[in-house]
Amino acid sequence: MKRALTPFAHSMEDLFENFLPRRWMGGMDPFIGKRPWAEFEGMLDRTDMRFDILDRDHDLAIRVELPGVKKEDINISIAGDYLTVEAERVFKEEEVENYFRSELGTGKLIRTILLPVEVEPEKVMAVLKDGILEIELPKAKPEKRHVVKVA
Repeated sequence: MKRALTPFAHSMEDLFENFLPRRWMGGMDPFIGKRPWAEFEGMLDRTDMRFDILDRDHDLAIRVELPGVKKEDINISIAGDYLTVEAERVFKEEEVENYFRSELGTGKLIRTILLPVEVEPEKVMAVLKDGILEIELPKAKPEKRHVVKVA
């Protein structure tokens, strides 16, 4: 079974590679049953879905890295001041014996982003191109304030 390595696991894998012979690293699972850091995997997965937020005149643009994800495997939702992007990355299973190292993650990705300004959720548009999801969020029009004079 192919295992995806999280950023934490990458660090641990690199640490072990510096101390143990390479021939042992490929066979580490049979010696201990699982990677010693497996219980911590998933704690630092935020970097699996990196993003930029651009503040433009009339809208926000959020760009999210989603390489290997199909548009039908992406869900975007807005609740209050939060935008949530959910995606599923699936790669074809191949024989494990052919890998020297496997770092391409598979599975479900979720990222919730606090929006810096109020937006109009019904006008949000999203496009996936070349592994980058671009979400355009029109800013809500500021409410007109009625000034009350104190007597």
